[in-house]
Amino acid sequence: MFVNTLAKSPTFAKNPRQLQFEADINRLFLYTSYNRLGRDADEADAEEIIDMAGKASVADQQKQVQENIHSQIKTFCTSMDEILLPDIKKVNELLGSPPQTTAAPRRSGLSFAVGRNGPPSDCPAQLYLRQGH
Repeated sequence: MFVNTLAKSPTFAKNPRQLQFEADINRLFLYTSYNRLGRDADEADAEEIIDMAGKASVADQQKQVQENIHSQIKTFCTSMDEILLPDIKKVNELLGSPPQTTAAPRRSGLSFAVGRNGPPSDCPAQLYLRQGH
C-alpha cells in the first residue's frame, strides 16, 4: 500500500532518466560553483553552495552550471592566449631589442604537424569562442 502511494507521488513518479538528469545537474552545480571560487574557497563557502543548491530549481542550477563552465573556459582560454600568443612588444621589451614590425610570424610545430599551409591566424581562442563557435 505504501509503495503504491509513493508511486503516485509526482516526486517519485518521474521518468528515471529525468531523475538522473536532475541529480547530475545538482552535482555539476555543486562542483562548478565550488571550483569557480578557486583556491580561496573555504568550508563556509561550501556550506553556502550546498544551501543554495537546496533552494534553487533545476532550471536555475542548470543555468548557473552553464555560466560557471563558460567562466572557466574563458579563464582557460585567456591563460592559453597568454602562453601561446605572447605580446611581441612585451617580449621585445624584456629582451631589450627594438620592435620588429616587419617580421613574419613564426609557424608553430603544430601547424607543420597538421599540414596547415597558410599563415597562422591572429585569432586567439577567446575571440574564436566569442564569435559563436
